[in-house]
Amino acid sequence: MNILSRIFLVATSNSEVHLKSLFSKILLVLGFILSILSGYSQQFNDTGTFSQYSVQNDSTKHWTKNGSFSLLLHQASFSNWVSGGQNSFSGSVNINHEYNYSKDKLYWDIKIIANYGMSKVGDTELQKTSDSFEFNSMMRKRTSTNWYHSLIVNVRSQFTRGYNLFSFPKKYISDFFSPGYVTVSPGYTFKKSQNDHFHISPITLETTFAKKELAPMYNIRNGKVWRHEFGLLANAYYKVNLMKNISFENIFSSHFDYFRRISNVDVNYQANLIMQVNKYISANFNFQIIFDDDTSKKAQIQQNMGFSINYFY
Repeated sequence: MNILSRIFLVATSNSEVHLKSLFSKILLVLGFILSILSGYSQQFNDTGTFSQYSVQNDSTKHWTKNGSFSLLLHQASFSNWVSGGQNSFSGSVNINHEYNYSKDKLYWDIKIIANYGMSKVGDTELQKTSDSFEFNSMMRKRTSTNWYHSLIVNVRSQFTRGYNLFSFPKKYISDFFSPGYVTVSPGYTFKKSQNDHFHISPITLETTFAKKELAPMYNIRNGKVWRHEFGLLANAYYKVNLMKNISFENIFSSHFDYFRRISNVDVNYQANLIMQVNKYISANFNFQIIFDDDTSKKAQIQQNMGFSINYFY
């Protein structure tokens, strides 16, 4: 057994190092992605040498970047409170980072989204409330005013173990990149502005990964740790400013596998309402619903609301 295997076994089998494992995995994923992107952040100039990209929109430098970091906190405490109540504390961290490339008719948009939250109520143990990371890449070449040949690559999963807390004892149902999803989708994109786009692909490959002990939960059979789906993908993005400092964002994705029954269509819809109080404080409402027969016969729903402290760069 090599050194990396030993480290992996210790990190996944010992619950006492849960938090250390969390941070190491976060650093591993973000470090890996950023190391790749740093290589792309250089380009050839007219003399044939490399020049570092600029964060400004410059006609001679084609890379730009921007991002945000937000911290959402909630706390409640009670002392001799006749009506009753439990002390509680919760918090979550959100990271949203973008790289954008533009030259002539070629465009490349890269987006990294990470979210992690935990809560503690009364004397209960610390529990995970949100956990996700997502890498999106859209490379496109303009063919007409608003139409593009495009290639979308999407990678998404979570950082740490997840449990079904409604079962007793609690049931282990997920882990780092288990499940993990990788989607490769060449097709056509309609994009009129940064606030909207529509992509359709009749030749999309989506692969689901999971550890062997978790694989059956995600419809991965015969001792395998992965499952392929080949079919039609349609996704859309639309953002509208309802009024000054209030925006509403819609993200929709649907995938149909050609080799399964026609009723088995995966649907993922997310709505984000952002109310900007000032440069550093905002109120956020997030809603997401997923229909995926491979993971649950019922709709999966999550909703978050609160105030957050933001930092933009």
